[in-house]
Parts: sequence; C-alpha cells; structure tokens
Amino acid sequence: MMSSNQLKIRVVEARDLAKADFFGLSDPYCELRVVSMYPTRETVKKTRVIRNTLCPTWNEEFFFTILHPREDQIEIKVYDWDAASTNDLLGSVTVPVSGLFGTGHTDEWRELHDPHHRAKKGRGTLHIICDYTGEGRVTAAPAMPYGAPMQTQYAAPPPTTQYPQYAPPQQYAPPAQYAQYPPAPQAYPQVYGYTQPQMMPQQYAGYPPAPAPYGYAPGPYGYAAGYPPRF
Repeated sequence: MMSSNQLKIRVVEARDLAKADFFGLSDPYCELRVVSMYPTRETVKKTRVIRNTLCPTWNEEFFFTILHPREDQIEIKVYDWDAASTNDLLGSVTVPVSGLFGTGHTDEWRELHDPHHRAKKGRGTLHIICDYTGEGRVTAAPAMPYGAPMQTQYAAPPPTTQYPQYAPPQQYAPPAQYAQYPPAPQAYPQVYGYTQPQMMPQQYAGYPPAPAPYGYAPGPYGYAAGYPPRF
C-alpha cells in the first residue's frame, strides 16, 4: 500500500545516558520503528554504535512511509551494545505523528524514559529533528525579516449589486374637466325635446299663487277691480 505521507527523522545526539558497562560508560546506538495499531510489517532502522561514551553524536537521517498518520507513532530506543551478551536498553522515547500536523517540523530534545518504569525519567535526553509531509500538514506562512513592516492583506470587497434605475414618479395632474373645483354648473342636456325649466317671475303677492277667479284676468297689479269682468 503506497502512501504520500512521508516522515524524515534526524537523530542528532544524546546527553547524559545511563552507565551500562563495567568502566562507567556505554556503547550506545538507536533503533527506530513505526508503532501502529493496525497490523503492518514493522521496519526497524538503526544508527551506528558509538563506543565508550555517554554523550554520543550520530547525526543520521531515516525516512518512513506513514500509512495511518493519526494513529501511528515513531518509537526510538537507545541501547548499549554488548559483544558478549544481550544489548541493554538504556531508554526510549515515542513521537506521535499527529503531533507534527502543525507546521510539519520539530527540533527538540526529548526525555528518555526508564525501560522498566515508563513514568520515570532521568535516563538522559535525545536530540531529534522531524520533518513530515502529507495528511494533516498545514503550510506555514513564510517568516518575515526582523524589523520589516507588517502588511495586512484584506480580501477584496464583494461586487456591488446593480439594481435597475427607475424614473422618479411624476406629479399627479387632474383631468382637464376637473381643473377647477368645484366644477361650474352645466346646463341640462337636451333629451327628447326636454328643455330646462325657466323660473317664472313672481306675479302674485302670495305663494303659492291663488288661482284666478272665473272670468277675471290678472292685471299688472293683481286682479282687475272693475266690474263687469272683461272678456
């Protein structure tokens, strides 16, 4: 199974390792392997042996293909090489691959744990440099030189929405027949010979006017007072 997740580990040096030989020194070397919760074929890689020292310097690089970066770990064990008997375990350290998901690079000293008491330290320190590329890697922004002015990048504003332009409303003008209010009175229409009634002049003193007596005709000042009546 191929994977694009690659891990490079440089084992630089160690300090204050435990004394394993009779003369108070050790012949240290390192073993590196991938520890996974899934069944995989483990590949163990080793540094060279540095004789008669408690502060060895290896400065060696190793490459690993990581199949499960969120679960896999790199275990580094430091041994004392012995030609006549079994090699003694001086201490170990575990590096979770998920701890490299930030910038993908670490350069640090790690405490070696006691092989019989994992929580107990004091077995020396190991200097390792890790570089990881693959899943979970976050590309870091390039470092700015000291004293350079900081330039803030702002996103471009969204385009302004263009709305249709409407003509302004015109002032309301009443129709011509309603130009003045109240409208002027109009004559009654001529319908079927009907004409507008005319107000008759008031010829009689009373209202309503009394009917004229039989045989009498009204005069300019009322009914004639003479007798006999005129016909």
